[in-house]
Amino acid sequence: MLKSKHYNARGLFFSERLTAALRKIPDYFLTIVEAPMGYGKTTAVKEYLNQANVEWLWQTVYDQETMHFWHDFCQLVASVDGECACKLEELGMPEDAMARREAVQLLEGITLNRTWVLVIDDYHWLRDENVHDFIVLLARKELSHLHLVLTTRAAALDALDELKLKGIAQHITQGALELTPTEIIRYYKTCGVSLKKEEADRLYLYTEGWISALYLCLLEFLQEGRVEKPATMQDLLARVVYQPLTEELKEFLLCICLFPSLTEAQAQAMWRQDDAAALLRQLLAQNAFTQFNARTRTYQIHTIFVEYLRRLFAAQEETVRREIWRRAGLWYVETEDYRAAMTSFYQAGDFEGLLTALERDKGNSINSEYKDTIIRYFEECPQEIRAQHPVAGVLFCRELLLFGEMERFSQYAQELTEDLNRIEDATKRNWLQGEMELVGMFTKYNDIAAMAEHIKKAHALLPGVSRLSDHNTPWTLGSPSILYMFYREKGRLQQHAQTLLEAMPSYYALTNGHGAGVEHVMQGELHYGQGDFESAEISSHKALELARSGKQIGSIVSVLFLQLRLAFQRGDLQTVQALLEEMYTEIQLSKQSLYLHTADLCGAFVAAQLKQPENIAPWIRQGEFFSSRLLFPAQGYFNIIYGQVLLVAGEERKLLGISEQLLETAALFPNLLAQIYLYIYIAAANEKLFRREAARKALTSALDLAIPDGLLMPFVENAVYIERLLDEAVCGSYREKGTEFATLIQHYQKSLLRMQQELGSDAGKPELTQREQEIVVLATEGLTNREIGVELGISENTVKTQLKRIFEKLGIRSRALLIKN
Repeated sequence: MLKSKHYNARGLFFSERLTAALRKIPDYFLTIVEAPMGYGKTTAVKEYLNQANVEWLWQTVYDQETMHFWHDFCQLVASVDGECACKLEELGMPEDAMARREAVQLLEGITLNRTWVLVIDDYHWLRDENVHDFIVLLARKELSHLHLVLTTRAAALDALDELKLKGIAQHITQGALELTPTEIIRYYKTCGVSLKKEEADRLYLYTEGWISALYLCLLEFLQEGRVEKPATMQDLLARVVYQPLTEELKEFLLCICLFPSLTEAQAQAMWRQDDAAALLRQLLAQNAFTQFNARTRTYQIHTIFVEYLRRLFAAQEETVRREIWRRAGLWYVETEDYRAAMTSFYQAGDFEGLLTALERDKGNSINSEYKDTIIRYFEECPQEIRAQHPVAGVLFCRELLLFGEMERFSQYAQELTEDLNRIEDATKRNWLQGEMELVGMFTKYNDIAAMAEHIKKAHALLPGVSRLSDHNTPWTLGSPSILYMFYREKGRLQQHAQTLLEAMPSYYALTNGHGAGVEHVMQGELHYGQGDFESAEISSHKALELARSGKQIGSIVSVLFLQLRLAFQRGDLQTVQALLEEMYTEIQLSKQSLYLHTADLCGAFVAAQLKQPENIAPWIRQGEFFSSRLLFPAQGYFNIIYGQVLLVAGEERKLLGISEQLLETAALFPNLLAQIYLYIYIAAANEKLFRREAARKALTSALDLAIPDGLLMPFVENAVYIERLLDEAVCGSYREKGTEFATLIQHYQKSLLRMQQELGSDAGKPELTQREQEIVVLATEGLTNREIGVELGISENTVKTQLKRIFEKLGIRSRALLIKN
């Protein structure tokens, strides 16, 4: 069966409605082409794109797992902007509103000088609402020169009607893809076959106008000389496409059907014989369901044919299937796609290969999205194979701790300890036991002295730097405060800070600087809390130098937050805003998206202090900690911010209603700083509701915890709510702190007033031209550069230039900060 005009003529016989609709792709950001399997939607879109003056990229969804979709989507973006693709890959599939906004902002940063079309084929396989929400948000932004096409068997976007009404999306339905009986006659005639009207009517009845089914019927007609009611599409494929192939080509297809899009090198790795390239070319010449993409140098098998081949593959003997999956795993290892390698080895039942892939990856590809999958792999892996891969065991135990799976960690850590003790090679045994000590250190969070003991043991066992430590592991767990993490005993804060200062150099030596600077951040926070701002600033500079030299984003964020609070108490609003912006920039450059939520907490602190609830991230305002990527130990600090947000919002009753739950979280590790703040908030809420005795009692609890360690600033930051209560307290049991409190409060409130006045006045702001002011108004309303240009009658490039000038005048770098100016 040679590919001929019989196939090539297919695209000529789509209805005029389809042709017109496809031509409108550049008029809409989003086009959805909807029809059941075999209707020719894929062919129609490809043929249109080949003829149109556009650049296009194609992604076919073969796997229902969202993480695979996101990986493939990032690979698609890499063809346009490699840096953007890397950042998207690191961000991971956006699972919340903030992550979706961040992903869209990354895509907004791509500069295109001509039209590009990104096609996601077989979109119906994706049933994750997070994917749908991301597509809708992306559509609403209408990025310049970028268009998205979804081919699907069923449209899944709830917002589709809204997008259509706004002129953002077009929806090409099944009716636009059907060939009428008249068109069927024309199609067959072009291919040299004359049909009578009743024959065309029967074909339409049999196929419902499906172009792919009509094509297969045509081939069968050419072979048999008559038109009969076709069997299923799968039977047609078997008779017309698959059966005429040689036995060698059939075997070859079963080897490569796991990769509907593949290179010659991939085919060679799967086939294991020298003639893979020749077989690919033979398929291309004979098989209309195989195509070659000259741009990507890949061969692609049509989805319909892939589904047929995979059914045949599933019917093969288990040993055959496992061998092919194992070859796929080896290919992915060779190309360093370790997550896909582990999936392939799992399908092959090859746990040796799976654990080897994990060891080569050092666990870097595992994130929260992969949690259930990696746990399933280990639970199903035979114990004797786990025992032969202790490195994988160490990595798995580390991930269990990060996932918060303490019960599973205890189970597997005990098993691993026994396996390590049986290793005869003392050097290897000591190395792995040392690595496990570093992992076990985090089981003692937040007891610095106990953590330090693990560090000492690791130092004695490891021959040098750890080979398994991961700099991307969030040392701060997403908390913007180191003092919050390790302040656990009343009256011993200075000792805690000193112990951390002494323990960290050894840890740095073992991990090549993981977490660099945190000990000086804690020292600085201690000085800040005690009102010694000069010493706090000195410590902050020490910390920042270490953090930046070690590229430790968690430490950098914590330092910047300390410096932000120091600037805040000075009343230096410009520096506060600049530090917050710098924080977001550093996080984006680091590609560690977890800390975007940390930065939101820092921004919420500023907004709450300045009584600007509208500038607080929605997930914080709504108290949705678990919608963030912050790790569980950071929840107590979230509650510090959330409690203040509730006070600013006037929700004192809600604050008191959930106060016991908030205090329970703070007592879990324990985190004394969170307890101090929460008691202050409880006092403030009771005071507002004229519950004086309860207010006094709560404030006394806060003072009893804080004063032994000299912590005054939590009270100073919230003096606006508790000043009268605090006056009573310092006139009584805490008389010796009266002067310090009075001085700090007076200074802080003056600084606060100065910043509030600066925010409420245009005085001192850079002067913007009328045109610049118009652009600012439209930008803050969410209009894209293109929309602003249309609204003002200027080009999109002019808008970009003007915005750049506006950012320079205002001393900012992004649209997000325009609203604050």
